[in-house]
Formats: sequence, structure tokens, C-alpha cells
Amino acid sequence: MVSCCYLKGRAAFFLSVIVLSIFTIKEEPRVKEFSLNVGEGKYHVCLHTVFCGKDVVLCIVGGNVPHIGAVAVAVPRKSLTGDGSHSASVSVICITGHKEDELARSIALRLSSKWLCNVTVSAGIHIEDAKKEDIAILNKNIEELIGNMTDKVNNEKQQGITMI
Repeated sequence: MVSCCYLKGRAAFFLSVIVLSIFTIKEEPRVKEFSLNVGEGKYHVCLHTVFCGKDVVLCIVGGNVPHIGAVAVAVPRKSLTGDGSHSASVSVICITGHKEDELARSIALRLSSKWLCNVTVSAGIHIEDAKKEDIAILNKNIEELIGNMTDKVNNEKQQGITMI
């Protein structure tokens, strides 16, 4: 049994948090997010993007059965070529039997190298009995989504809105 004193203490704590948040000067939010969609029916793909401070999380799902098939985490670094360019190191976890590992890896690598931030990509796209043509259409839609997302980020940067 929870004592009445405990509940009153918890209520007072939450009330103080609410009051403190009301009177605290708010900075620009550190987490920003948006979603984009491309395609229809079994070719529909959704990209949900979350900007967490200087890091980025992408969730790419679609097809008949959205799910988590693979997750990639990329960390930017200087390129090993020695020419001063940037690259990234990527770690991937792929759920057994799924094939989204290379998709998640390539997007995480590309964006981390470009934006010089940590990037996590979760990907899960499934079409039952997919043919090569189905996969080609999905890949085209995914590239369109990534292009739309980077365009949105670039446009907001030009307007002085900081995403990353």
C-alpha cells in the first residue's frame, strides 16, 4: 500500500516541475522532427526524421509490412585517404532473415559523412514475394525520400532554421 504522504510528495514534485517549466525561459527546441512519404500501395515508403541536438535518427518503413529489419549507426571521422575529406564508421545490426542492412548502412554513411554528425538509420520495408522490379521501385522511392529530406534541411538552413 502506498502511503498518502508519498503520493502528496510525488504530486508536489510534479507540480514544482510544471511550475518551473512554465517560468523557465525556453531555448530553441533541441529535438525537431518531421515525416515524409513517397509512393502508393505496396510501394509506399515513409521516412520519419528526428534531429536530436547535433545527431540525426531516421526511421524508414514501408511496403506491405513496416518493421525493423536493420539498424545502422554512423559516426563521422576524417577519411583514411589523408586528403582531408570526411567519411564515417558504421556499425550495423540486421535482424536474422532481413535484407535492409545495406540500405541502412549506405544512408547512415552518406549522411554522417556529409553532415559530420552521428546518424542512426532504422529500416524495415517488406513486400511479399518481391520481384526485382518491386525492389527497384522501392529503391527509387527511398532515394526520392532521402533527397526530399536533405532538400528540406538545406532549405531550412537557408532560412536560418537550424536542424543540425
